[in-house]
Amino acid sequence: MSNNGRVAVFDATLRDGGYYTSWDFPDDLVDDYVAAIAGAEIAGVEIGYRSPLLNGYRGRFYYTPKDTLVGVRAGLRSDQVLALMFNTKECTPADVAPILDATQGYVDMVRQAVAPKDLGLGIEIAREIKQGGFRTALNVMYLSHWHQDPTEVLDLLADQASFVDVVNFVDSYGACFPDQVGQVFAIASQRLANPLGFHGHDNLSLALANSIAAIDNGATYVDATILGMGRGAGNLRTELIIQYLGAQSGQYADMLKFSRIVDRFQPLLDQHHWGTNIPYSVAAFANLPQADVMDWLGKRRYSTSAVVEALQGDERTVDRRELPALKLDAQAVPARCLLIGGGATVPEHATALKQFCQRADACVIHSSLRHVDLFADYPGPQIVCMVGHEATKRASNSVLLNHAIIPVVTEPPRNQGVVPEGLADRCRQVHPFGVADAHSLGPVDDVSPLSLALGVTLALGFKHVDLAGFDGYSGEASGDLDMSTEVHKLLEDFQARHSGTEIISLTPTRYPLQAGSVYHEIGP
Repeated sequence: MSNNGRVAVFDATLRDGGYYTSWDFPDDLVDDYVAAIAGAEIAGVEIGYRSPLLNGYRGRFYYTPKDTLVGVRAGLRSDQVLALMFNTKECTPADVAPILDATQGYVDMVRQAVAPKDLGLGIEIAREIKQGGFRTALNVMYLSHWHQDPTEVLDLLADQASFVDVVNFVDSYGACFPDQVGQVFAIASQRLANPLGFHGHDNLSLALANSIAAIDNGATYVDATILGMGRGAGNLRTELIIQYLGAQSGQYADMLKFSRIVDRFQPLLDQHHWGTNIPYSVAAFANLPQADVMDWLGKRRYSTSAVVEALQGDERTVDRRELPALKLDAQAVPARCLLIGGGATVPEHATALKQFCQRADACVIHSSLRHVDLFADYPGPQIVCMVGHEATKRASNSVLLNHAIIPVVTEPPRNQGVVPEGLADRCRQVHPFGVADAHSLGPVDDVSPLSLALGVTLALGFKHVDLAGFDGYSGEASGDLDMSTEVHKLLEDFQARHSGTEIISLTPTRYPLQAGSVYHEIGP
């Protein structure tokens, strides 16, 4: 390899890893990370995003305030580059000055994640960034979509070296192979005056091999993250590439010191489980975005096989059966219902909740199967909402076989296995509330348990809905934050569209709901 003495490794752990932590990391971890980077053969750090204000919560390293930059800059070596990332789709040229004004003197380079169709805008933004005194880089995404004919992309980038200091090609779907990467870099190194870099995702466990192919064909920059932490299947591992480059140059990396920061990130890997798996590899071979796969896996509703089936779009894996619609005898519909979520407050207050149901003669609607067993002895009507594969993962067969319980599923299409074997004759289907807003993977919508449960309340005409177990998530994990946002939006939309229905939480909640108390309801 001829380039090993000139290859610059950029570590993007906190920026790319933020997809799993909502861009929040503990101060002590950040301090140890910066110290480890400063002691390693790493040319620069892409520390986080800078962005205009967006809807929804994003933490410290999405907006990367000045005091954070000051601290990181002080911890790095003077020869190391401190970089920020822009999402081109979130910015305009007019945003550049306000966003970067407070960063001058601390930030050396601003990189942009840009789709090929937005390259014109990305170049305009790069001009503004350059005029502000920063070095610039364009991270051109979706390499697997255009590697066979890179002419159009390279033509747009030609003659832009005065405004674009580095051009990085990003294998966004982790779908490329080393020969494909090598060919693109061989062509680009002849066509472009800009230094070239590569950002590889690891869906097919090829991030290292693809990075080496890029280096062998002219790349002088490679991106990496500790333990590969990054969106979806993750990235090239920093600890691998610095060892590889060290071995090539004969100056072996001191991995004893660097292994300590790897150990610090191991609990995050244990918690969030990034890295390749069958769904991510299927998405790569099909050249599909991994964001949807990450979303479905993070919500933990579906088995791995179900996600694979949806990705492959095999009609044999789709359940298109029409089941009878949910109906209760008009004389048997209670005046009140208790809609039970999966929160920890349900077992804590289970005795009082059952007393309430018995006194109110309430219909119990389980939006999660997590606590069905606690109400196994309740004699009143119970409806169990089944989405994904919760029925096989959570509820015991003995509870579901209780004929006082009515299993409810969504309208077709649905994944095979959502309706457990032996229950099809008793299952009823309901149109979920808010299904138009659901994400889809293949032909099947990702309908949340609450969406289906709210559909049940509408189908049965309840005008007063008591809630229990909608505690809210504390947001440590990205999947928890996504589910919290989903529940929040569903409750907000439901109350806006059905103002005649009163919703009250009888147990503690973080959601913006009218608060009551189950203990007031059961009386003295």
